[in-house]
Amino acid sequence: MKQQLVLQKTSSKIKSVVLDLSEKVNQQELILESLDNETKKNSSLMIKNLHNFEKLLVDMNKDPRNKIILFLIVIIFILSIYLYN
Repeated sequence: MKQQLVLQKTSSKIKSVVLDLSEKVNQQELILESLDNETKKNSSLMIKNLHNFEKLLVDMNKDPRNKIILFLIVIIFILSIYLYN
């Protein structure tokens, strides 16, 4: 009789521990799945933004005003060095 009670208590404890572990494993699986989805989403956004940046660079290189601005900045830099020496 006493052994049956002890067995029953330990089996109920084991069952509760197994249920708790199962719940934790399920939570971890959900977290991992969520992380995987977010990683894929961020990766696609990063690739999209990289393509947009490359397109912007190509457009900037085609615009002659940018070359003129760069040339003027270089001249200002050279003149400022000359004046301060």
